[in-house]
Amino acid sequence: MAKVRPILLWPKPFQRFSHTVYKIPAPFALLYHGRLNTRAHLYHRHTKPLDESWCERCHGVLETDEHIFNGCSTVLGVLGRLHICIKGDSFRRSWKIVMATALPEAVHVDMILLILWHIWNGLIFEHQDLSPVDVLRKTLKDINAWSYRYKKLQA
Repeated sequence: MAKVRPILLWPKPFQRFSHTVYKIPAPFALLYHGRLNTRAHLYHRHTKPLDESWCERCHGVLETDEHIFNGCSTVLGVLGRLHICIKGDSFRRSWKIVMATALPEAVHVDMILLILWHIWNGLIFEHQDLSPVDVLRKTLKDINAWSYRYKKLQA
C-alpha cells in the first residue's frame, strides 16, 4: 500500500483546505510538487507516446501542468473572463493567485482550487471547452454542496 505523507508536511493553505473538502487534496498536492499526471509527465515516464502527449486544443504544445493552468488558450480565456491573474508558477500555490474580486481569506483558496479543478476536469476528463459561466456554475454548485462548512463564516 502506498505511503501517504502526513498532512503536517503540506503547506499551510493545503492543511486548511484538506480538512474542508478531502483528507488530502491529491490533484493539488501533485500540482504543488510538480507531479501532476499530465500527458507530458506520462510521456517523460515512458507510459505515453509523444504523439499522444500534445494538448488537444493547442496543437504542437506538450500538455504540461504549466501549460494547462497558465498557457492553454482555452484556460487563459476562462481565467481572463473571471479576472483571475496567474503569474509565473503561482498556479502551483493557489493561495498566491490574485482575483479581481476580493474574497474573505477563509474561502479564497477554496474558490481558487474549485475553479482550477473545474477547468482541469472539463478540459482533461470531460473534453469540454467550458465557458466562464459554466465554470462558475459548477464552482457554485460545489460551494452550495459544502455550504454547511461555511455557515460559521457568515456575519
